[in-house]
Amino acid sequence: MKKILFLNAVAVLTLFLFSCSPAKEHYRVTITEFYHPECETCVSMMPVVDAVQAEFKGKVLITRISLETKEGAMLASQFSLKNIPLLVFYDAQGIQYYRHEGNMTKEDIENVIKLKM
Repeated sequence: MKKILFLNAVAVLTLFLFSCSPAKEHYRVTITEFYHPECETCVSMMPVVDAVQAEFKGKVLITRISLETKEGAMLASQFSLKNIPLLVFYDAQGIQYYRHEGNMTKEDIENVIKLKM
């Protein structure tokens, strides 16, 4: 059972890291949002993050990981997650350059994105 769980965690982590690597679309920034559907702050931030993605269409990729799933919970432990939502920002090379736990305004998110534009 432990071996299966470990392999599952490795597969999820590989998929996650692939989603943050440079894609053929050449996204300038990838934002991974860790959330839980019962977290009011997480739910209220989703439209804000969606608006940012629309504003930077073709330049910013948003990926979401639900902590409600076993895979999401395993990934959260890899990121030493203490508070949600967690936004992790990656540059075009897939290198993390910023992370923020808790609420962020649209303007704050835009400013972090502009660091790599």
